[in-house]
Amino acid sequence: MEEEEYELPIDSFKAPSFKERLFRKHELPFFEGIGDYVRTRTPGDQFIFLLLGLLIFVTSLVGFLKLQSLIMITQPAHGGTLTEGDVGSPRFINPLLALSDTDQDLTALTYAGLMGIGPNNTVVPVLADSYIVSPDGKTYQFTLKKNLVFSDGSPLTADDVVYTIQKAQDPSLKSPQHGNWAGVQAIALDPHTVQFTLPVAYSQFIYATTIGILPAHVWRNITDENFPFSTLEMNPIGAGPFIATNSGHNSSGVITSYNLKANSKYVLGKPYLDNFSFKFFTDQTTLTTALTQGSIDSAYGIESKHFIKAPYSHVFAVFFNSSDPIFNNPSTRQALSVAIDRTNLTKKTLSGYATAISGPVPPGRGNS
Repeated sequence: MEEEEYELPIDSFKAPSFKERLFRKHELPFFEGIGDYVRTRTPGDQFIFLLLGLLIFVTSLVGFLKLQSLIMITQPAHGGTLTEGDVGSPRFINPLLALSDTDQDLTALTYAGLMGIGPNNTVVPVLADSYIVSPDGKTYQFTLKKNLVFSDGSPLTADDVVYTIQKAQDPSLKSPQHGNWAGVQAIALDPHTVQFTLPVAYSQFIYATTIGILPAHVWRNITDENFPFSTLEMNPIGAGPFIATNSGHNSSGVITSYNLKANSKYVLGKPYLDNFSFKFFTDQTTLTTALTQGSIDSAYGIESKHFIKAPYSHVFAVFFNSSDPIFNNPSTRQALSVAIDRTNLTKKTLSGYATAISGPVPPGRGNS
């Protein structure tokens, strides 16, 4: 018997395409059985099955989202630039002379203290590794962290801390920090240890140690008369999270912008932002306009769609002139104080973003 050969078309051996495999109908016997069972039930039973299915789906989704929130952790990423708006140009980027909000902002970014302000107004170590307080509360001894450096690469030691405090105490400098350090003796026990001795125990003294530390090797040869006029006022050398790079000026020489870059050697680690830029405005109106138009990313004191509420230690007060016979009478001063509607002022004038107080000390800083 002869065998006949048949040649099949090539297409009959062609493998299914990706699209065909993707949309191929797959049957799952278990679910097919449930579907057949549901279709045989009454409309009422089918409705109950539908509700149960929705309940199981919603419960599973909620459980998955809850599990995700427990397992997944949001991590900040490095990079980017933040442009901040301020009213007024900087003058003293110096922890001993900074007085305006602009000066204090830039000083806080370019200098670092033994301690710093943390969450909920707590004090946390920055340049200090640790500190101990004597039983009588009059002696504070700080140990510095190892390998501290200023932005120019020079080492930061206990000598720089002592120099900074002594300059703050210098009456000819008229530093706003003078009152925090009056009568305090500062000595360097060794390059990594500094000791402060207070005339009397003061529980809030630890806040004074947040003062930024100056590099003694560049400031020591500058006289008190030239101190406020040194080029270092606008070109700070500190140990803070950012380093000054450049500034912009208008035709009158007034500073209109100031740029900072992240300090890779900052003791607490390189900041997440690569750059921090400031733009300066003459008044609150132009600052508000700039924020509205998007030429700056943030500004304080302006209510906006994405504003963040944060504590801000400004006190608005009325002080009576006791040398005036009218106000020399305690009963008169007390009557005027009672007559002032502090609650209404905080609600209307300050849009509710303030706390009514009866004295000059902001709440939360203690009384001793």
